[in-house]
Amino acid sequence: MIISSEYTVVDVETTGLFPGSGDRIVEIAIIRLDKNGQIVDSYSTLINPTRDIGATHVHGISAVDVKNAPLFQEIAGDLIKLMSGAALVGHNISFDRRFLYAEFARMNVELPDIPCFCTMQLSKLADRGVPSRKLDVLCEYFGINLENAHTAYADAKATAKLFTLFVNQLGGWESLGSKLHCIKPMSSDCHSWPEIEPSGIHYNRKKAFEEINSKSTYIERLIARLPVGASDEPITEQYFALLDRVLEDRIVDEHEISQIELLANELEMSRDQAILAHKQYMEKLILVALDDGIISKSEQSDLDSVRKLLNITKSQFDELFKNTINQYKEDPHSNKIQRSNEVVIGKTVCFTGTLNCTINGKIATRKKIQNTASASEMIVQKGVTKKLDILVAADPNSMSGKARKAREYGVRIIAEPVFWNMVGVNVE
Repeated sequence: MIISSEYTVVDVETTGLFPGSGDRIVEIAIIRLDKNGQIVDSYSTLINPTRDIGATHVHGISAVDVKNAPLFQEIAGDLIKLMSGAALVGHNISFDRRFLYAEFARMNVELPDIPCFCTMQLSKLADRGVPSRKLDVLCEYFGINLENAHTAYADAKATAKLFTLFVNQLGGWESLGSKLHCIKPMSSDCHSWPEIEPSGIHYNRKKAFEEINSKSTYIERLIARLPVGASDEPITEQYFALLDRVLEDRIVDEHEISQIELLANELEMSRDQAILAHKQYMEKLILVALDDGIISKSEQSDLDSVRKLLNITKSQFDELFKNTINQYKEDPHSNKIQRSNEVVIGKTVCFTGTLNCTINGKIATRKKIQNTASASEMIVQKGVTKKLDILVAADPNSMSGKARKAREYGVRIIAEPVFWNMVGVNVE
C-alpha cells in the first residue's frame, strides 16, 4: 500500500444525495496540505450543474448564482492539479468521493484509487464521547471556528483543521499509513493520475453576488426612460395586473419590459408615478405575506427578490416594510389584501425543483404541493408539454429539463410563492 505524504481536503455542495440518479456538484473546494498539515494551496468555485439546483435552503445556492459559473469539465484540470498524488480527506468522505468519481466519469476520465481519510470516522477514534457526526457540532465540540457552514470552502477549511487535530491526537503524521488511521486504504500510484490542463477559472459566491448586484434591472432602465414630472392621477389596476403577470416567475426579460413600457406610455405615466406604483405594489406583497401574522424566511427572500426587480433600494424597502408593518399592527383586518382571484379550476400544472416554502415548520414536499393543486381542482401533470398551462418552479432560474422545455414551448412559469398565493395557502 502506498500512502501519499500530502493530503487533499475536499468538500462539495450538491443538487441532491445520489450522483447515480443524476445529482451534480454545484460547488467544490479543495485545500492541499503538506506532510505536516500546513496549507500549501487551495481552490474553490461554483459549478453550473446544467440541471435544477436542488435544496437552496440547505446550501444557499440558487440557479442565478451558477448561471455564469463554469461547467465541471472546464475546471476538472484545476481539481486534478491539487488532487494529484495526494490522499483524499473529507467529512463523510465517501459522499464527496462518489460525486467526484461520478463527475469525472461523465467526462470519460478515470481517476486512480485514492487513499481516503474521513474526519467523521476519525473523530470517534480521537474522542469516543463525541456528541454528533455533524461537522458543525464537531467543530464546536473541538473548539474550531466554522463560519458560513454549508459553503464548500468554509466546510473544507474546518475539515482540514479537524483532520490536523485528530492526526496529532492519534500519533502524528508519521502514523497515517497504519490501518488503524487510514479509512479504507487503497493502492495509489501518483503516475496514474489523468493529465488535464488547468483552466485557471474560478467563480466563487462573492463573484456571483457582485455580478448579480452590479447589473441594473430592466425596471431601472424603464424608469429612466419615462418623462420627469408629477401627476395626481392614480395608477390604474391595469398596470398592477401587468406587473402581476410579469413578476410571477420572479424574472423580468426584455420582452416583458417592452410590454410594461408600452402600457406605461399608453397611460402617460411619469417617472414619479412609476416609482410610486412600484412601492404600492411592494406594499401589497408585504400585506399578502402578513396574511397569517408573520413573515417567514422564505417569504422574506421572495419579497427581497421582487424589490430588486422593481428597483427598490434596500433602505427604501426597509422604510416601506416598517411603515407597512406598523399599519398592519394598528388594524390587521382593514389592511387585509385579497388573495389572487385567478380561476385555477381545470388548469394543468407541473412542478420542478426542490421546494423552499414551509408549512407548519416543515419544507413543503412535492406530494403536499401536488395534493394542494388537486384539491384546488387543478390537473397535475408529470411532464411539460405544449398544452401545459402552468409550470411551478421552486427556482425560476432553474436549468431543469422541465424548465427548459417550458421556456421553449412558451409555457407560463410561476414562482413557488405565487402558486401558494394563487391557491390560498399560507406558507411560512
